[in-house]
Amino acid sequence: MASLEDITGWRDELRQLEENEEYMDQRSEKFMDALELKTPLSDVLKFMEIVAGDEELRDAVEQSAVWDKVIMATEGGMHRTHPRYSECPHEALGTLRKFNDWYCWKGGYEPVSAFDLAGFGTLMDVLDGRLPAIRSAETINYILQEYGEWVKPVQEVRSDD
Repeated sequence: MASLEDITGWRDELRQLEENEEYMDQRSEKFMDALELKTPLSDVLKFMEIVAGDEELRDAVEQSAVWDKVIMATEGGMHRTHPRYSECPHEALGTLRKFNDWYCWKGGYEPVSAFDLAGFGTLMDVLDGRLPAIRSAETINYILQEYGEWVKPVQEVRSDD
């Protein structure tokens, strides 16, 4: 069984969870209630470290960062009929979405946006060299400024009790 300290097997665990109709119904109901929840900064930083420490997830974040650059450089927006749409790393983006779902479930979080937006988004900037290390003052200030709607500046680590 995977844990937040050792994520080995997270895909199998998520697959089993997704087959549980009751869980999926509850997750859908909770999602709308969780949109305004804020996640402690320390939890987002821990999430980023876990993702950065896993080769598959780190690679998926890097692919997502490249795709974001393509989207940003595309005049008129990106759509399925755009000639560069075939470059979309669908598998990598799916991996990140699934890991975020699993992480929220495993960590006892409501399905919040902080990990997806602030976690993956900021990690892209760290891996690309636009921001220094994950726990640097500059990176922390960036997260609080750019993602303050989803992240609260609390440094205590959540208890998993």
